[in-house]
Parts: sequence; C-alpha cells; structure tokens
Amino acid sequence: MWPMRPPPPPPMDAVEAFLQQSRVKKKVADRFRSLPDHLQQAVMSRGTLGSSRNPSGVLITRMREAQEGQGASENAGADGDAGRAFRKSAKDAIEDLIEEFKLSAGCAWMLRSLAPEKQKLASKIDPTGQDDPSGFVAEQLRSIV
Repeated sequence: MWPMRPPPPPPMDAVEAFLQQSRVKKKVADRFRSLPDHLQQAVMSRGTLGSSRNPSGVLITRMREAQEGQGASENAGADGDAGRAFRKSAKDAIEDLIEEFKLSAGCAWMLRSLAPEKQKLASKIDPTGQDDPSGFVAEQLRSIV
C-alpha cells in the first residue's frame, strides 16, 4: 500500500492571511488577534501594510484608531468608570509607542510623566518612517506641553 499524503493545510482565515502578509512582530500580531472581529475588519479594511518601514508600528496605530473610534460611541453617556478605562488606554498606547519605536529613556520618561489628558494627546503621535523617532516625539511633545 502506498503511503498516504498528508491532508492539505486548512485554509487560512482573513486575519492570519493579513498578518502573514504584513510581517509584524509576534506580540503585535497576538494583540491584533485578540481584537473583536469588527475591529479586526476595520483595521484590515484600510488595506495591507505593504512596503511600510515599520509594519508593526503602523498596525498598532491602526488598532488604536479603530479602538478610539469604538470607544467614542461606547463611552457616550457612560458613568465614571469610563474615564478610568480611557486613561488606562492612553497609558497603554504610550507604552506601546515606547516599545515599538524603541524610544530613548529620556523620551520615555517625558511621555510617562505627562498628565493623563496630555498622554491622550501624546498617544496619537506617530513616528512611523522617522529617522529619529525619539527626536520626533520629543519635538511633538513641545507643542502638547
């Protein structure tokens, strides 16, 4: 009897195909996988990460923007707990920014020491494609502070 051929691999779902094509870091891919389906679709609908210099950074920005769009509609009329969750989200975005762009210790300190409402503004800074991400972020912080 002839040896049996292995079964074909299961078809990749859209999320896995997107991640494989995007070449993002494992931690960022895992974070994307953990998003609700509608947010994954919102991110993927913006197209591939293509020839981006920092695909992980671009994906983090897209995820944050999708979550902020969702948060605006969900937090309308919410009670006091929504404010605490929002600050945590800005803090998480700051930590992601520091990690993904390997910002200098001084720049990281400046970001972490901002008041929560300033962190919300700082979390929108996107140094993707900058030769000196720390310098770019520091320059942007001058307009926030």
